[in-house]
Amino acid sequence: MKKRLALILALTLIATASFGCGKDESKDTAVQKNENQNKEEEADASEKTIEPSVPEYAITSVGADGYEYFEGSVECLQITDDRHEALAKAIDELFSGRVSNFNSRIEDQNKEAESFNKENEKNAQEEGYDYEPIKYQESQYVTVIRADEEVLSFTVTSSYYFGGAHGSEVYEGFTFDANTGEQLTMADYGDEKKMALVAKDFILTSIEESSDTAKEMLFDDDVTSYKTVIEDYFSGETLPENYLDHTGVTFVFQQYDIAPYAAGISKFTVPYSYFENFNTAYIPKDGFYTMELSEQGLISKIDVNGDGTFENVYIINEYPEDSEADYVLNVGDADITRTLGEGNYASGTFVHAKDGNYIIVNSNGKIVLFEVSNGIRELGSLETDKIIREIKNGEIILADFTYTDEGIKWGENEIHKYSKSGIE
Repeated sequence: MKKRLALILALTLIATASFGCGKDESKDTAVQKNENQNKEEEADASEKTIEPSVPEYAITSVGADGYEYFEGSVECLQITDDRHEALAKAIDELFSGRVSNFNSRIEDQNKEAESFNKENEKNAQEEGYDYEPIKYQESQYVTVIRADEEVLSFTVTSSYYFGGAHGSEVYEGFTFDANTGEQLTMADYGDEKKMALVAKDFILTSIEESSDTAKEMLFDDDVTSYKTVIEDYFSGETLPENYLDHTGVTFVFQQYDIAPYAAGISKFTVPYSYFENFNTAYIPKDGFYTMELSEQGLISKIDVNGDGTFENVYIINEYPEDSEADYVLNVGDADITRTLGEGNYASGTFVHAKDGNYIIVNSNGKIVLFEVSNGIRELGSLETDKIIREIKNGEIILADFTYTDEGIKWGENEIHKYSKSGIE
């Protein structure tokens, strides 16, 4: 028998008090005892009240084994502390359902892949060339965006390959109230219709203010226009995928929504202050966070110096025909250009750290640190054959990784410290 993917989620155990019944008492005495008992229970409950705290979590991964023509894995988020019982239950239910749906598709996908390979192998034999069988693939990866006293938000990226020139991705956003376990929607933050209009105008304006190079990557012709797609999303019943970030609400457009496959997934973060009467309960306190800059070079609105105003921030790759490729990093009125190198691609991450604001640029083995609280100042770089696994407050963690049946497997961490003094 072939093994099926199975996931045993942690069960939250809730301790309950039990009370024994004594001998019959008079009615008045019984009432008095109940009143006293209620007071005692209320006092106990008051003493046991848990102050809001940051949920602790773990990400586990399980794979589908024993299939000849299918491979895949699912990452699952689990709450590991005992202070967020409602949240733990909601997260368990969500991922239990995802795993169940994944399991229900495996047999059909394996059979479809078997049929696909037999047909292609037959064609190859008729044409006289060798054929290498392929496997259908489906993998789901979790990335935690916010985990604080108010909110747990995360994304799930599902990657698929069912033959053809390339695979595809679907990007989902989830936001939960950390204390009640309720999955949140735009209606929980304020007037949904007004916020949709604000978000639409913000996104269209951000695109319009972006460079021509960035805008050229978007659909804008007689067949498909990014403007029409965005208008339709924010005037219909279903908004784009979204989640609460550290600085605002992030909206996600999938592959082929507003740009070709090669441009990837498009994300726009609308700052909380742009919305009127946004529910302050879900606005995070100031603290460390990171924010990925647009892969297409579209602008992000970021308050880089803490004065309450938002600057246009972007990184864009340029490949002119008659000169060397480079990337341009722009922060407000300042910009800086660096050589990219043949076949390379640069991506950027904004970092709000304890001692200032930075942008870390990663370009095929070279990591460059810029301080951007006041203009752009290059602080140093390092060469590496590893990738960035995580950026922490004052630390960049690098590691190798491989894909396994159970998902991504990381190698040993390599830690580099960064500050205004540079990168070590």
